[in-house]
Amino acid sequence: MSNGVNQYHTVISYADGITITFGDSVSRRYIRLNADRIAEDERRRRRKERRK
Repeated sequence: MSNGVNQYHTVISYADGITITFGDSVSRRYIRLNADRIAEDERRRRRKERRK
C-alpha cells in the first residue's frame, strides 16, 4: 500500500458507473456530507461533455 506518497485519495464509485477521485485536500467528512450533490454535479458535467 505504501508507495512513498503519503497523501491519500478517496474514490467514490456510484451504481451508474461514475467514479470520482478526490485528492487529500478534501476531507472524508466533507465527501460524506456532499456525496449526493457531488454525484449530481458530476452527472450533469458528463452529460454536457457527451453533447460536444
